[in-house]
Amino acid sequence: MPVPPIDQQPALVNELDSLRDSEREIAKLHDRAEELMKALMPASLNAAFAKLA
Repeated sequence: MPVPPIDQQPALVNELDSLRDSEREIAKLHDRAEELMKALMPASLNAAFAKLA
């Protein structure tokens, strides 16, 4: 893998750091969405079965 010129490296490092931060934030949002989905699932199933009865 070629090494970018030294004058471009700080900008590339900043961009990679930003991407890593974005990935972490997306992972946190994903985890939170999963928690909410698990919390809402029983109520959703109850509502669905109540309509069938």
